[in-house]
Order: sequence, then C-alpha cells, then structure tokens
Amino acid sequence: MSTPTRSAPPKLQFDDGSRIMEESSSIPLPSQTISENKVERAVTIEQNYEIDKVVEAIITKLNLTNQTETKPVNIALQFPDHLLHDASEVCWEIEESLIEKSGLSDVLVFLLGDTTYGACCVDEVAALHLSADLVVHYGPACLSPTQSVPVIYSFGLKPINVDHVVESVLSEREGIVEQKLLLLYDVTFHHAVDEISQKLVQNGLEVLVGMVPDAEAYASRFKNISSRARNGDGRCCSQNKEQNCCSNGPDSVEAATPSTSGESSTEANPSDTCLLKREEPVKIIGGLEVRGLSDDNSLADYTLLYIGGNGNQLVNIMMRCSGTDGTAACWAYTPGENGNDGCMTTNAASVCRRELNRRFFLTQKARMAGVIGIVVGTLANAYFRDVVNSLRNRIEEAGRASYTFAVGKINVNKLANFGEIECFVLVACPENSLLDSRDYHVPVITPFELEVALGNREWDGFYSTEFSDYLHEVDVAEEDNGSKLDDENDDGDKPYFSLISGGYESSTKFKDKEQERSEKDETNETSGNGQIIAYHSEAAEFFKRREYQGLQSKIGESEVAAAVKGQVGIASDYGDR
Repeated sequence: MSTPTRSAPPKLQFDDGSRIMEESSSIPLPSQTISENKVERAVTIEQNYEIDKVVEAIITKLNLTNQTETKPVNIALQFPDHLLHDASEVCWEIEESLIEKSGLSDVLVFLLGDTTYGACCVDEVAALHLSADLVVHYGPACLSPTQSVPVIYSFGLKPINVDHVVESVLSEREGIVEQKLLLLYDVTFHHAVDEISQKLVQNGLEVLVGMVPDAEAYASRFKNISSRARNGDGRCCSQNKEQNCCSNGPDSVEAATPSTSGESSTEANPSDTCLLKREEPVKIIGGLEVRGLSDDNSLADYTLLYIGGNGNQLVNIMMRCSGTDGTAACWAYTPGENGNDGCMTTNAASVCRRELNRRFFLTQKARMAGVIGIVVGTLANAYFRDVVNSLRNRIEEAGRASYTFAVGKINVNKLANFGEIECFVLVACPENSLLDSRDYHVPVITPFELEVALGNREWDGFYSTEFSDYLHEVDVAEEDNGSKLDDENDDGDKPYFSLISGGYESSTKFKDKEQERSEKDETNETSGNGQIIAYHSEAAEFFKRREYQGLQSKIGESEVAAAVKGQVGIASDYGDR
C-alpha cells in the first residue's frame, strides 16, 4: 500500500509582534480611553497616583520602620486596563521611594497581570501566588472586604468642577426633601467630596456623605452577620453559648454605660452588650458606608445625590435607593470631561426601571428551576464562602438540587457546558452581579433574587446586590418562626401562578431531608429479609439520555492504525522536513 503524499505546510514569516504594534498605532483608541488618558495627564504621575501617600501607607500598614529582620518585602500593584500605560513608571517610583523612606534594601514592587475576575476586585489569588505582603489597588474599586492580604486603595484624581456641582444642586433646592442630602459618588471623585459637602453645608443643607469603608472594621462587622447566617442560627450569644460574640475573650469589646455615680460601668444586660446589637447602624450602598441612620433619621428623609458617570455602580445605587427602604428622590450629576461642566438630572431612578423589569422576569423564570448552579464569581470578598454556604442551605431547604462551580471569568460558552442546570446564581461583587443573561441558555440571577424565586420573600420593591443585605435577609428569615418552611400548614406541592407560562405550575422539588430519612428507615427495615432492592438514580438515567457523554476510550471499537512520524519544528515554521 502506497503512503499518501503530504504537502508541505505554508511557511509563515516569523514575527515578534512589532508589525501588529506598528499597524495598531494608527488605529484611534476608543473615546473613553482617550478622555481618561487626557484626564490623568492634567496632573503629574506623582500626584495622580499619590506616590508619597501610598508609600507612607505601605510603611505604616507593614510596620516597616520597626522591622529589624532582613525579610524581603513584596508589594503588588494592580491596575485596570486603561491605566496600564503608566504602570511601569509608577512601579519604579514606588520602589525607589519605599527603599529610601524605609531604609530597607530587599524590596520588590511588581505588577499583577490579568485579573482572576473583575478589575474592580482585589486579585488576592494572584497576589498570594506571588507571596505579596500587600496589594495597592489603583482605579475604580468595588471596595469588597478582603480576607488575607492587606490592601491600599488609590482612586486617582479625576478632575471635577466643584462649583458647578454646588450650583446645580442649589438650583434644584426646592425639590430636596427636608433639605437633607445623601451624597454618594464614584470613588474616582473621592478627592473632591469633602469640598463639595462643605460648600453645600455652608448653604444650609444637611449632608450625609458615604464613606470608603475601613477594611478591618468592615471585616469585623461583617463577620458577626455572616457567622449567624453560616450557622443558621440568628440568636445572640447570650442565648446560644456556642457563639462567642459577647464573651470577654481577647476579641470582645466591653460596652461602657454611664452609672448613677458618673463613673462608667461595664455591667449590663447581655443582650444590650452584644456586639451584634450594639453596632452603630451602618448601610452599605454602592460599596460606600452610610452611617448615622436611625428610626428617626432614615433613608426616606434624604434626597440621594450621586456624582459619577453611567455604569454598574449607578444602576446598583439607583435600584437600592429607588424602592422600599430607599431615599425620597434620586438625583445624579454626571461630570464633564477634563473638569468641564457636567449635567444634572433629578429623575435618575429612571435608568434602573428597565433593568428592574428584566431582573423580575429572570426571577420568575428561576421559580421553575429544580437544578440550580451556584457560580463563584469572586474570590476577593472575604465572605463569599458564607454566601455560598447559605445558598446551598436555602436551596436544599426548598427541596431542590444545587451544584457549585468555579470557572473563572464568566462567559456564555463556559456555562453552556452544563446543560442540566436550569438556573445559575452568580456570587460576585455588586459591580459584576447584574450580568446581562440574554445570551445564556438559562437565567443568571443574584442571591437576593434567588430568595424571591424560592418563595422565601416577596418582590416588594427592595433590591440589593450587597452581601451584607443578603446575609441580613437570611438572618431575619432564620429568626422568623412563621416562615413558609416551618409552617406546618404549608403545602409544599401547592401550585403557583407563573407569569412566564401564563398558568399554574407545580413547585419543582426533590425529596427533602425528612422524606429521604423516612425512606431510608423503611429500606433498612426490609433489608436482611432476602429481598433484592433495585437502585434507581435519576442522575444516571439522565446521563444515559445525553447525546454527548464526554471523551471515552471506546476500547475495541476504534480501528487500529500504525503510528507515523509527524512534522518537526515550531508552529510558525515547520519547514520541509
């Protein structure tokens, strides 16, 4: 038998990448990138990237002034794509300044590559792989609390016309409820917020400013909420001795209450000294802390003023503040490019109405899902595991099946590999939670929307993508003894009216724990009597019906052929051999 002739592959001219770089140099950049670059060049690199401030913060956080050992110091810098053109210069500036001010010689400052998930999240995974002692995050950030690596944020100095902001607000002053403003903002304008707030106060307005959370305080406060959700127990430690939120251990904080003699006393009711109840009311909106709220001073007494451009943060804030437990009105000021005059709108909530309708539609579709996939979309948040564990418990309590996936950056092709999943729940930071799922084969919803889909709460106008709000909702549901899951009179198979199908649908449920335990006991009673019980697996039956069942060896079914010598070389030039 003659051997078939093989034509030589086409020879490719080796290219080191310079050709495409020369060609792309004539291609105009997107307008957004051009405007951002112009903004950064309005000030020097030292000013825009706050070199001195960042170096001082590094020395303080790592306590480098008192370091006597010769341990190497590794600092990781994380940049978004539109700031990478300055990354190398900033890296050298920080390293030289850090060596000079700390007196240490073994200092390495390096850049992190492509992020594991979103650029707004601190890439702890990459930082830990490279043994980083600290991460400096530049540019926009979601401000999610980290768990293992200290973080320093530098948002930049994006210019804004402060006087025009104040004039625009005062021109609409009559529409401000009770003359109270809640000021939230894109963090790239953080440098100008104090000046704006002071000028508004000088004109007679009461201004409540959202603050960038302190990482350590945020983490400790979050831990109290998440531990209750994780343990499935909403009780205070005075009622549950297994939890330790009120103990006098090294991590406890004693509450000093004034006594009749004028001296402080730490003797108080355990429920009053509980850290979970004694915390100052704090809300997280758009990643920013809002303090000073109470029953007599709620969000409904304020008019929201958001300073920033269109984006995910604006949508998240408007969806949170335009519904139940929201503000009286929602305003937004969009700054102009390069510090020029911006535009003001007093009906900013309209930007989220279409998105809310879309989210409600996806939630209704998710109600019919029996197999739910939990997609991990962030590893940077310190408490994503608590949310994942809570989701598993809630899905199991609803009598449905859940599977957990960690697939890196989410895209259509990755999730399409799991055809058995009828709905995905995305556990991600608020900036990346509202995924446009039109191209996905099944709905992709948020943990908060899953609570509605499972029937644990109603769609009552309140909406949030913050982990703290979700865990609080779970906490409240656990404390509520009258929930549907604990109601003895509740019929788990009761049909519901579906807005998707336009008719009544039966609740898609699998066997719950009690039913499985009961059937297992019955099986154990019959075992040993010489009976053969057939094992039936719905998952195995479904797998048999699949057209594609993965790569298989199929031994004995494939034709045997002799091995032949292939081509030799590199991909760009195999040669004529």
